[in-house]
Amino acid sequence: MKLEKLAEILKTVAHEKRLRILVLLEEFDQNICVCEFVDALNVPQYQVSQHLRELRGKDLVRGNRDGTWVYYSINPDLPRDVRRLIEGLLEHLDSEDYSREMEKLEERLELREDGKCVIGYDESDE
Repeated sequence: MKLEKLAEILKTVAHEKRLRILVLLEEFDQNICVCEFVDALNVPQYQVSQHLRELRGKDLVRGNRDGTWVYYSINPDLPRDVRRLIEGLLEHLDSEDYSREMEKLEERLELREDGKCVIGYDESDE
């Protein structure tokens, strides 16, 4: 991997919320919609969308539209060295730092119908 590309990836994942998004995507081996991230991370939708846009811009995550919902996952076509880099970073995180988000996301995913998000997010938090 070229040094310039590595530096751009590291800058992108250097933000705490983007790291938390990657942790959730890695731990839950399924697509997650924006509103599920909003609830799990307890941040406004526009911030989650901004972080996902940054991750998508570096091709670290993929978004798939299903009607009005967009579901995100870690890019399955990541080069092996980038995938190992992300896995290495996540491996060194203390699980207590993100256990609350894991629990909230797990609860939120249980509300899906036919495997799809149907609730949205609370716009009063915006």
